[in-house]
Amino acid sequence: MTDKRYEPLCEHTEKVGKITFIVSSFADNTAEKKPEQLILQLLENKINNENMEESA
Repeated sequence: MTDKRYEPLCEHTEKVGKITFIVSSFADNTAEKKPEQLILQLLENKINNENMEESA
């Protein structure tokens, strides 16, 4: 079993009233695809599905 190492990508802070929300994002160094590639793949699939629906 390989040792997974996660690297921090970014952190976003949002304050709502007296509460501060902190969202952190991490990526797996051993993953085949980077998070950016997965997001682009999702967007491309969505566009392709919409184009297929319009042509039907």
